[in-house]
Amino acid sequence: MSKYDLIIIGGGGFGSSAAYYAARQGKKVLVLEQFERGHNKGSSHGETRVIRKAYYQHPDYVPLLQQAYKLWDKLEQASQRDLIVPCGLMLNGTPESDLIAGTRQAAIDNGLDLEEVPEEEYEDRFPGFQFAENTETIYEVDGGFLNVESCVETYVAGAEARGVEFRWNHEVTHWESDGQSAKVWTKDETFEADALIITAGAWASRLLSSLPQAPQLSVVRKVMYWFPVRSDAYDYTYGSSCFGYQTPTGFFYGFPSIDGTVVKVCEHTGGTPVEDPSQLDKENHEADLAPVLQFLQDAMPEVDPHPVTFSVCMYTMTPDEHFIVDQHPDYQNVCFGAGFSGHGFKFVSILGKVLADLAIHYETDQAIQFLSLNRFTE
Repeated sequence: MSKYDLIIIGGGGFGSSAAYYAARQGKKVLVLEQFERGHNKGSSHGETRVIRKAYYQHPDYVPLLQQAYKLWDKLEQASQRDLIVPCGLMLNGTPESDLIAGTRQAAIDNGLDLEEVPEEEYEDRFPGFQFAENTETIYEVDGGFLNVESCVETYVAGAEARGVEFRWNHEVTHWESDGQSAKVWTKDETFEADALIITAGAWASRLLSSLPQAPQLSVVRKVMYWFPVRSDAYDYTYGSSCFGYQTPTGFFYGFPSIDGTVVKVCEHTGGTPVEDPSQLDKENHEADLAPVLQFLQDAMPEVDPHPVTFSVCMYTMTPDEHFIVDQHPDYQNVCFGAGFSGHGFKFVSILGKVLADLAIHYETDQAIQFLSLNRFTE
């Protein structure tokens, strides 16, 4: 039986990040991933993810994001890869909406750079966009996007360079711990380590079912679309930014056109339940597309409403839509990250480090109490 300092179940964004930061501490690490390297079967794919600092969902997210930005920058410098693109983020909604009122308050509380955009500047600053009456627009200078596949691959490559062993196409069947060591079984092999991290995405419920307070996780199916553009209004090279709209029918977001030919637009709200993530429906359906087309008609008239491609991913949701990052209540050498609820990828850098610290040192210097498992039973 092979013995490691640390085993990580799941080689997506959080698992690969945790492996990288554990290896930087000199640990012998094994990552077990059920799919192939760089796969698109989970939640760490789709070209881009929004990153921002003025987070209104909970005040303790902002310090984590400030650290996340620093770690993304360090990873860029170490790898010489372009991972984070600071193109700005435009947000639109009613003044009393959580998006606008909450973002404003987060910026005030944390001294963040947030611009109020007067209506008379809309046409010059955001060509190609339309705005409903009785809405307001703000602009976060530090907003932008992450190149998601490149981020994951950079963590994988950096971890491998430090001796981490990745076993692709190795599905974990079960695990156990006595608090001092942990064993992990795949169909054909057994592995042992001093500590265990579980970052299994949509498959987390199965691997965390033995918890005394098993988290109530649900999985929803989400579709990302790429539409042709009819003008250069949305072109990144001409200054277009990421965007998010809180509308009466839902929250829609997207990215500037990176190649000048297509723009990615998605609906964050909604989503159909997924009973078995291994049997995810990868087709595009009219019910998926219809809300996005209505948004384009209302807000982005220079976009051709016929998508050239699409991709399906999953959100793993907690009841309150905050993440779970914690240690096992019975085994201090087992920790896990789960339920990232469709807004977690921007935190991959800092929470990967947090998970590595929890597994190795049984503590972290980051304020993550609001992400604890026991919040659901208090």
